[in-house]
Amino acid sequence: MSSICKKCAGTINKKSPGLFCAGDCRAFYHSKCVQLPTSALPALTTPGSYWKCADCRDVSDCSVIIAADSEVPSCDISSILKSIQSELSALNSKYNNIIQSVNTCTLKLADFEQSLNFLNEKYKEIDTLKAENISLRADLTEMSKAVHNLEQRGRLQNLEIQGVPQVENENLFAVLKDIGDVIKCSINEEDIEVVHRVAHGNKSSLQVFYK
Repeated sequence: MSSICKKCAGTINKKSPGLFCAGDCRAFYHSKCVQLPTSALPALTTPGSYWKCADCRDVSDCSVIIAADSEVPSCDISSILKSIQSELSALNSKYNNIIQSVNTCTLKLADFEQSLNFLNEKYKEIDTLKAENISLRADLTEMSKAVHNLEQRGRLQNLEIQGVPQVENENLFAVLKDIGDVIKCSINEEDIEVVHRVAHGNKSSLQVFYK
C-alpha cells in the first residue's frame, strides 16, 4: 500500500522515496519536499535513528522510512576495487619504468665519470711529460754548450801542421823537433801530449796536442 506525502499529496514509492516523521504528525513526506537529497536517504536508514518534520520542530534528528516498494541504490564495491587495483598496477608499471630509466641514467653517468677521470689522468700525464720535455731540452742545450766549449778548448791545445811528407818508420816527435829547429822554436818532449798523422784526408798533415 502506497503512502501519501503530506506536503504535496503525491504518492511515495520507489521512484519517489519518502520520509516518515517520528513526531506528533506521524505523516509521510517526499525527500524533495523537505529539501533532503535522495542520495542522503541510505545514510538515514540506521536502526534507532528517527526524523521529525519542521512542524514537529526538530530537523536535526532524523530517520528515513521508505515506502515498502522503494529500492535503496547500492554500489558495486567489487568493481570499484578492481578499478583501483588496475590503476595501482598501471602506476606500479610506470614507477618501475621510471626506476629502470633512473638506473640506466645512473650507469651512464658512472661511465661518463669514469671516462672523465681517465681523461683527467691522461691530461696530468701529458702535463708531466711536457714539463719533463722542457727540462730535457734545457739540459740538452746546456750539454751542447759544454761540448762546444770543450771542443773550443781542445782546439786551443791542438796544432795541425800540413805539408809534412810521410816516410816509413818515421818518428813523428823527431820530425816535430826538426820542424821546431827550422823555425827556431824549441820543442820539448814533455810539453807534447801526443803527435800523429791526421787519420783521414790529407796524410801529409801532422796533428799535435799540447799538454
